[in-house]
Amino acid sequence: MFTLNIQISSKTGVSIFFVPVHRITGRTLCFFWLILFCLLVPSFTFAVNENMPYDSEKTHRPDMLSVLQERQDRLAKEDTFRPFASKDLSGKTLYLSNRVLSYVLEHEIGANMTVNNGQYELQGYTENHVRPPAQTVMALGILLGLDVVDNEILGSNTAELFAIEGELIDSLSEAHMANGGIWGDCWQCAHWSFFVGFGSWFVWDTLPVETQEHVTNMVAFEADRFVSLPPYCNDCTDDSKAEENAWNANIFALAVNMMPNHPHVEVWRARSIQWMLSAFAKESDTHSEQIIDGKTLSTWLGGWNIQEEGYLYNHGRVHPDYMAAAHMNLWNPIIFLLGGQDIPAASFWNMELVYDNLRHHQWQSPPYDAPGGTIYRPSQATLYYPQGIDWSIQSFDNFFMFDVQASVYGLDDGGIPAETWANLRADHFFSMIGRSPSGQLYQPEDGLSFVPKESKAAAWFSMSYLTLLMEETPIKIYGRDRCPLDPGKPYKSEGSSAIYIITDDCKKRPILHRSVFFTYYDSWDNVSAVEKTVLDMMSDDPLGFVPWGPKYSPASGALVKTPSDSKVYLLLQNVLYHIEDENAAAFNFGPEWSSWIEDVDAQLLTMYKIDNVALDSNSRPNGILVKYSLNPTVYQLVQHNGEIVKRKIPDEETFQSLGFRWDRIVVLPDTEVYDDGPEL
Repeated sequence: MFTLNIQISSKTGVSIFFVPVHRITGRTLCFFWLILFCLLVPSFTFAVNENMPYDSEKTHRPDMLSVLQERQDRLAKEDTFRPFASKDLSGKTLYLSNRVLSYVLEHEIGANMTVNNGQYELQGYTENHVRPPAQTVMALGILLGLDVVDNEILGSNTAELFAIEGELIDSLSEAHMANGGIWGDCWQCAHWSFFVGFGSWFVWDTLPVETQEHVTNMVAFEADRFVSLPPYCNDCTDDSKAEENAWNANIFALAVNMMPNHPHVEVWRARSIQWMLSAFAKESDTHSEQIIDGKTLSTWLGGWNIQEEGYLYNHGRVHPDYMAAAHMNLWNPIIFLLGGQDIPAASFWNMELVYDNLRHHQWQSPPYDAPGGTIYRPSQATLYYPQGIDWSIQSFDNFFMFDVQASVYGLDDGGIPAETWANLRADHFFSMIGRSPSGQLYQPEDGLSFVPKESKAAAWFSMSYLTLLMEETPIKIYGRDRCPLDPGKPYKSEGSSAIYIITDDCKKRPILHRSVFFTYYDSWDNVSAVEKTVLDMMSDDPLGFVPWGPKYSPASGALVKTPSDSKVYLLLQNVLYHIEDENAAAFNFGPEWSSWIEDVDAQLLTMYKIDNVALDSNSRPNGILVKYSLNPTVYQLVQHNGEIVKRKIPDEETFQSLGFRWDRIVVLPDTEVYDDGPEL
């Protein structure tokens, strides 16, 4: 939480300064007084552009961030911040993010970019000049927004890091052509703009209004420039468009959630779905009538980019690196979740197929390179490339990201769990970092010529950590849900006595009575305590209660039904009789019959035989309890020698021993007469 907020009126000049109170140091206070002094000198004041096209509510950092901060605070208390104290994947990932970012800030940003008038000067406008600082904005923004920067590792206090982040955002966004700059409208420009926009979103409150306007202008500009259909590879074997379609889908998703009231938002939403689906579509999808996000796949798609088995071609070969680019489609659930909107099912389309191919598809050698086998190699962090590699065997941060996502989103059914793969690769990254005291991940001997490699790794590690925080979050998806709690199990939040069962569609139902609880579970120890925020985020089941469970023993004569079915049954002597209609019910049980009905779990009904003969309004069921209005004697109607007779229940003790209920006795009219049968 940022609890120190210094703001000067726009009439004299503005500065917004945020510092976590628990991290205020002498150096921070000096920095603060310096800024305050500058603000009070007239020559340092500046005008505020108050004509921002989107008000702060529309571009404010998402409320979900406070939930993630709370969750990260809990993780820190569990000693998972540093990997050396724990084998927890979150702790490892957070350390990697801070460690690699420390190298980037010192050796790529600090050493190669100069600050002039509060802005970093870009050395050019190509990928090697724009992408590294853009990726740094995303990596650092996530850590600052979650309040998980490690000041010791990064060598700077939090205020200084906010200043660096703000200067980078201001420099990159102002230099974009949407704001009169030079870069933009290029093959990867939407990709770089996403990095800047997403990182900005996490520190939005700390940015001057003018910078906020520059960021939204940039994001909207890049989202608006895609007016044609997504590109496709179809049956090519050289250059799949999967990766670029995935990164372009990200800019649409960010625009939709960053600016939900923008006049173009519905166009962006449709394009985000279309480009997500196009990225990893296979040929059979183009003929499919399956409905995804409101339309058939065949309507959404104009081609395909991957093979039916889940692999693809890039750089003229089967290329695992570009298969793992599927991780960019899986950034979109986080964007929509942070924006408080339903997640398009398109985000997950064919993700399981691609991940399964990486782990299980067998590549025969020959014709593929020796030794053949699967791309993922048991007990190895590095991978097998069926037709050789043109990047580096040590460059597998894409796969680490994909492993984390597969674990969180449950894409790893069968075989070695995705979390195991992620831990394996994280440990290998530690050994790579250990080769240099600077925190540099890649060394010259790794043979990776990709210039933005360090900042890319830092950004991927930060996004991986953010993804891991989503593990306990309900993921609401059009057409499917991924639930953070186990359906059928009871949960409560700490400090509350309310207990809920989680339904199959990931909603919570309250258990209203103690007696109902014990028809499902044997002990209060079966209840799991979770964060209040987790239960609060889960939707309430419209039923509003939990019915009697499988351990319930309704007495003979009970009327039962399940919440999901309107059929009402009469239970007599362990046999269920379907009551045909309301007339039959009123004839057999009187006008107040509906008050007799008990809702029970569907599993309970499976424990009884269901008679094929439905109850009607012409005859009484065998075994029902009856009495006459002016006579206290209770009888049971039974079949005896082919006739229905009434058997007297001699006393209360017998009544109780037979498991009967006093509130399940039908009062007969005096005109309805039965012969006496043998006494019970």
